[in-house]
Amino acid sequence: MLSEKETSVDFETFIGYLNEHGAFTPNQLKLLMWKLDENQIEHRKTDYKMKMRRDREKDQIRKMKQFQFNKILPCMTSQQKVRCRELRNDD
Repeated sequence: MLSEKETSVDFETFIGYLNEHGAFTPNQLKLLMWKLDENQIEHRKTDYKMKMRRDREKDQIRKMKQFQFNKILPCMTSQQKVRCRELRNDD
């Protein structure tokens, strides 16, 4: 379990957010994917959902570095990928 291996982040708050909203924010997902990979915990990125309805979440996508964006790209739906690329001007 990630929370056992990685104590620098309170992943319980992530779970609470997921339970309340049904998906992670882009920044939560970015951190989660990084820590899962860093701790070599097997996971399928397609099992993780991201929400990006609010301006705050769209801003998180805009401000992400390319390598961070690439980490969460497999977690997105086809529509989210198109919208994110538009937001980032990655056409």
